[in-house]
Amino acid sequence: MRLNNALMFFGVLLFFTSCFKDDEMVEPHPRGSITEVTIGLTQNYQYQIFYDLSEAAGSGKQLKTSHDLLFDNRPEGWQVWLNTALFARLAHTGFTDFGAVTDTTGAVWTFDKSDGDPDSNAVGVWLDTPTFESRREVMLLDRGIDLAGRPRGIYKFVIDSVNASSWWLRFGKLTDTGFKSIEIPKSDSARVTALLFDGEGSVLLAEPPSAAWDLLFTQYTTLLFTDIGEAYPYLVTGVLINQQSIEVCVDTITAFDAIDLAFATASAYTRNLDAIGYDWKRVQGDVTSGNVTYVVRSNVTYLIRESSGYFYKLRFTGFYSDTGEKGYPRFEFQRL
Repeated sequence: MRLNNALMFFGVLLFFTSCFKDDEMVEPHPRGSITEVTIGLTQNYQYQIFYDLSEAAGSGKQLKTSHDLLFDNRPEGWQVWLNTALFARLAHTGFTDFGAVTDTTGAVWTFDKSDGDPDSNAVGVWLDTPTFESRREVMLLDRGIDLAGRPRGIYKFVIDSVNASSWWLRFGKLTDTGFKSIEIPKSDSARVTALLFDGEGSVLLAEPPSAAWDLLFTQYTTLLFTDIGEAYPYLVTGVLINQQSIEVCVDTITAFDAIDLAFATASAYTRNLDAIGYDWKRVQGDVTSGNVTYVVRSNVTYLIRESSGYFYKLRFTGFYSDTGEKGYPRFEFQRL
């Protein structure tokens, strides 16, 4: 039996590697039916959409411009991430005088790695360990581009401190000599809390509770490589995973219908944030002119293991709506 659960989202709303033992025992359970899903990012990829495999349903949706920075919610957490859906980038100034930094002269811009490696994000280690005292360095944030592709501007900020319950920051526009201060309370219901720099600053939860989602359909920044091996940042459209709830194995050899629970159990998995990523599709046509078509790679299957112990297999079947508009990833999955 095949279930057609098409999810069409419209309207404006608001990352370790592991292998499993071949003899790991899994309690038998009924095999699920195949579920078909369509995710409506829309043609300009304006949304970020969260999906829960166990519920076979969407669990959250927001504009990708809803936030600038993401802050670690763990009591011991001190890491900060950029909103890579906007092509955001960061530069360290080496200065601590907030008012003295008013331009980007000498700035070296860096991006978060798309694999979610906590040792490779752009903000990096902003405090001294083990004292957890902030270095109070002024950092520059190029906020990337808006939904129309226009620059969102450059801000500067200082992380003053963090403890088990809150973060404290100062921020302002690049040319400001004064600053605004804000407290960002940590939440125990979600992986991260977000900050939007607009106005006086807004604090929000930019993700559903950690237990309520597995996949995030979104644009994000990654590194691609030229023919001579030079890396360059690029904005792609794909899927990031909830590193707290699932891990992924990519199979390009075995037929989708041939993959069963025994096969999935014996496979090796990763928790890389971009383990599913964007290259389940390829581009055909003239990239320079923009006259391109996105074609799904039908030989790629993603095996997914939930922290609950369930296994799934998933493959993509399209990238267009019924009317031919791009930005509507289609996929099907089955619990094994």
